[in-house]
Amino acid sequence: MLRNNNPHPSPKWALKYFIAGFHFLCPPYLTLWFGLALLMLLLYTVSVPGNQLGFYIDESSVAYNAFTIAQSGADEHGAPWPLYFGAFGEFKNPTLIYLLAGCIRLFGPSILAPRLVCALAGWAAALLLGLLARRVAEDDRVGLATAFTVALTPWFFEVSRLVFEVALYPLLLALFLLALRWISDRGHWSWSESVLLSLLLALLTYSYSTGRLLAPLLALGLMFFIRRGAYRGILLTWGIYGLLLLPLLIFAWRHPGALSARLHQTSYITPERSWINIIAHFVYYYARNLNPHQWLAHGDPNTRHHVPGMGSLLFPTFALAVLGAVLLLRRDRRDPWGRFAIHGFAVSPIPASLAWGAQHTLRLIAIPVFMTLLAIPALQWLGEAEQGSRRRAALRWLILLTVVQGAVFQTLYYWRGPQRDFDFGFVACFDAATALPDKPIYIQPDKDQAWYIQAKWYGAVRGLETGKVLRLNPGAPPPAGAVVIGEGAGYKCESCRVIKRQGDFIVYLSQ
Repeated sequence: MLRNNNPHPSPKWALKYFIAGFHFLCPPYLTLWFGLALLMLLLYTVSVPGNQLGFYIDESSVAYNAFTIAQSGADEHGAPWPLYFGAFGEFKNPTLIYLLAGCIRLFGPSILAPRLVCALAGWAAALLLGLLARRVAEDDRVGLATAFTVALTPWFFEVSRLVFEVALYPLLLALFLLALRWISDRGHWSWSESVLLSLLLALLTYSYSTGRLLAPLLALGLMFFIRRGAYRGILLTWGIYGLLLLPLLIFAWRHPGALSARLHQTSYITPERSWINIIAHFVYYYARNLNPHQWLAHGDPNTRHHVPGMGSLLFPTFALAVLGAVLLLRRDRRDPWGRFAIHGFAVSPIPASLAWGAQHTLRLIAIPVFMTLLAIPALQWLGEAEQGSRRRAALRWLILLTVVQGAVFQTLYYWRGPQRDFDFGFVACFDAATALPDKPIYIQPDKDQAWYIQAKWYGAVRGLETGKVLRLNPGAPPPAGAVVIGEGAGYKCESCRVIKRQGDFIVYLSQ
């Protein structure tokens, strides 16, 4: 017998031994979970550095306040460690801003870091919803299929592309549902478990504006889990959650109308309307927000939230959620988890239905989460069928359709995504202005006085000194020889020299 005297084994053999050892140490499904997690991570992060859209104005507001918190512990207006952040007529929620402040403190201001944080939040939400499905169904196949479907769903993917407060919401909601399932499986509620649920409910309340109503409605749904020995834990959860809401109540008392300013701008609830008229509007918008044709065929008409060409929800998710709801109502009518899932889906459109418009991707973000929850019993039921049965065939066709729809959406997103409205032209104009040496940049607001924050944020990213970017008062003329960024595609400046005109913005030297 010939011996291999080569003391250095080939890379092929080393790889073979590594794979064999990995399979020996890890169960087969753990290998699949690891592979799927890596695939989803690639899907959610590969395009983040190449996003050429720039920041939308609300994204810049979130990022710049995170920058000022990281630098000095105060917001853009100088308020130290605020609970809510004042921004052009509304107050932004704190969770994402403080999370980004930590990242900026470590890595400095950049376009990449905030987008990457939101993308990773979307990836983690898909993975946690898959793990939740695995725990509910006690089947790794159901968990893997759920995580894969969530990762491909336009509704989840597009929210993770935006540096908006809502980007954290699917992740926080998935954490809350996973904790609730774990506690309900144990059969009793300890004080530590009540604290955990209360903290997660508080995060749902403070992280996004619709959460101020949705989180209390979800807390009310804990009544479905009341049984002998559990009611004390639920009462304790409500009590701790109420204490955690005190900072919000104190802020609202000290700043009357601050937290409801955005609602007043977008809602039909006004003093001159009668209660009958308000209720009629609510029923109308609630029904429109639950219109499956809009979910499946069109999605949000706002191109900043959704690229046109297909719906925000995949057809297999909708079909499985309907089937899952039927199975829950017929077979597990007394199961508290199933009743809570239906309750969560039913209350999800309520906050969004208090405002004008329908199918708002951001305000309705809880809907796809609870539809994913309702789809779990259907996936479990179809997966339990025998090989060759119609149920198994239906499951295979649904998985194939998920892959096809997901691929079509990704193609549309990378084709039409750059055409979305993200303050096109500002970055080019700002770079042209900063290219002029030793001159401060003046921001001349037009009708919308809010976009000054774009210059503040991009100035921080470019490393400009604070005094290099100045804001003119509305109607005030700039100093002679100043570099000015103005707004308006048809803007005409008299006695000035135009440096660059791009999109809705113009850079010129005043005379």
